[in-house]
Amino acid sequence: VKEVHVVGGVSANRRLRTMLRELCGRRPVRFPTKLPYCTDNAAMIAAAATFLIQEEPQATHHAFETTASLPLDTALCP
Repeated sequence: VKEVHVVGGVSANRRLRTMLRELCGRRPVRFPTKLPYCTDNAAMIAAAATFLIQEEPQATHHAFETTASLPLDTALCP
């Protein structure tokens, strides 16, 4: 990993920014320059899914697992 870029709504979290900078050491960690740029696109993704289901109701949509509490030190900058 040469650089870490953090975007979306989570990039506005000051504690997360601090933790990532500490974990990544000398590697650059980049965030949006202004908080108004730290937007969450969940509504856009939900709308896209709605349109997909409307267009292809017979399509198979596979379930997948997520890990919302994955520790930062295991996820980034090993």
